[in-house]
Amino acid sequence: MSDFSTEKEFEDQEYCDLLLANATLSHKDFRDCSFQGCNFQKANLEGCRFLDCTFERCDLSMANLRNSTFKRCVFKNCRAVGFALSGADSIESLTFDDCNLRSSSFSDLDLRRLKLINCLADDVDFSQSNLSDAVFTGTNLKEARFHKNQLLKADFRGAKDYAFDPSTCKLAGAKFSFPEVLGLLSGHRIIIE
Repeated sequence: MSDFSTEKEFEDQEYCDLLLANATLSHKDFRDCSFQGCNFQKANLEGCRFLDCTFERCDLSMANLRNSTFKRCVFKNCRAVGFALSGADSIESLTFDDCNLRSSSFSDLDLRRLKLINCLADDVDFSQSNLSDAVFTGTNLKEARFHKNQLLKADFRGAKDYAFDPSTCKLAGAKFSFPEVLGLLSGHRIIIE
């Protein structure tokens, strides 16, 4: 196993069942690394770079992501409650599959091509983010906040419980399915029978 206290760069490593809750891993570079069953709860990941990494069955809840970078990373079956991605420095092509993202912040970011597949994303703040070409298939978006978003060609088909004012977002080419699309009318005080 690599020594996180002395080394700064890690490549093509596989980490299993690491207990790093409340640990400090700031300013480390991880490339093509795999994390399985690792606990990063409340860990300090400030200034870390994760490039082409995979996280499976990990807990990243309340981790400090300030000035961190996530590019082409995949999260599968992860718990990331209070995941403050909005504090990150650079984000590119992220996929979350079957993850718990409750009460997280994805605001003010360029999240083009973000994929949230079968996730629990209730009370997530997406405000003012560019979510063009994003996919929300099978994701529960109850009380998620969308405001001043670019949702060009975003795919909400199969997403659940979303409700936002479409007049505050750019929606050209976005895809929705019935009956969930009615959530876009909920703030207009109209009666649908």
